[in-house]
Amino acid sequence: ALAPTEESPPKIGLSLYSDTTDDPPLQPPALIKRRSARPIRSSGTITVAYSSTTGTCADLAAAMVRLIRSKIDPGLGAEVQMCKVDDLDWWDEILNPPDGEEDDDGGDGGEEKKSAADSAALSTVPPAVILILPTWTGGTLPVDPAHPSDQPGLLSVLEDVANDWRVAPNPLRPSQPSSSSKGEGDANPGLQVAVFGVGSSAYDPDTFCRPARRANELLVGKLGAR
Repeated sequence: ALAPTEESPPKIGLSLYSDTTDDPPLQPPALIKRRSARPIRSSGTITVAYSSTTGTCADLAAAMVRLIRSKIDPGLGAEVQMCKVDDLDWWDEILNPPDGEEDDDGGDGGEEKKSAADSAALSTVPPAVILILPTWTGGTLPVDPAHPSDQPGLLSVLEDVANDWRVAPNPLRPSQPSSSSKGEGDANPGLQVAVFGVGSSAYDPDTFCRPARRANELLVGKLGAR
């Protein structure tokens, strides 16, 4: 993988996406890790997730967060968060929208009420994820050394979800509440996605930014992200 060097500025490719549907409660047992940040499919949440070995993508992610925060209307109350790609439980993030999990953790009630109020206020701001992915040896996506070796990485999970017959088509496509739903909370806001690929311009066309291109194909073409 073909990490850019300081001497040769990388080419950067940007792709915007789209499409999704019902959310089956699937989750492989190996992936139970949950970070403290908001779930990426929470309304009003913009997540910048990156993978980095040389620091180039980490720097780009930090710059992206600063830019978004400087441009977004504070009145929208949207939250911009940044994390490593391997910090996310992608099975859980894709297939289990936050509305279905709010009652599982218990709590003192106050935080849940605040969360529900926040979700209602931010319902007009759809969740979005910006992926910043480097290209490593052979056109692969590097895995964080701290990532457990028995847990699959981003592209592996996306491939699995996209080809799992138990998963309803287009789980990341927006949908309205069904006639039998209890309220607006049952609507699926879907997920908006943008992918930046980073790699050396010395790579051949097939290798250059391959992880980013494949992530885009799976998220948009197979899973219904927008």
